Amino acid sequence: MSRRLTAADRSALIRLASTLPVGSEERRAILAGLMDRPEPQFDVGRRLTLIQEGYFKSEGGRYGDWLNAGTKGVIDAIEWDGGGWEYIITVKHTPGQYADDPRPHNVDYRVSERGMGAWK
Repeated sequence: MSRRLTAADRSALIRLASTLPVGSEERRAILAGLMDRPEPQFDVGRRLTLIQEGYFKSEGGRYGDWLNAGTKGVIDAIEWDGGGWEYIITVKHTPGQYADDPRPHNVDYRVSERGMGAWK
């Protein structure tokens, strides 16, 4: 779950970063995480309903599916991609929804902040 850092949290992270070698991946990750960025629009665990049908890419990015309005999903993760928030939404597909896979299964879709307008 995402939460706002306190001043003490920020100070501790800055002190930690200062002990790491300049240019190290760990130091860069800590400092990048401290940069100002907007709060995510939604929280992890929020249940959503698709209000506007559309094509959504799966988590791996190689495939995608056309999802109909009324599709239900849950936000499993939120990631900062450097320019905006991306949400990982898990959708449970039902048997017979796709001819090539009659079993029930979950699919994760990666949705940008802009694409979240289709969900409520």
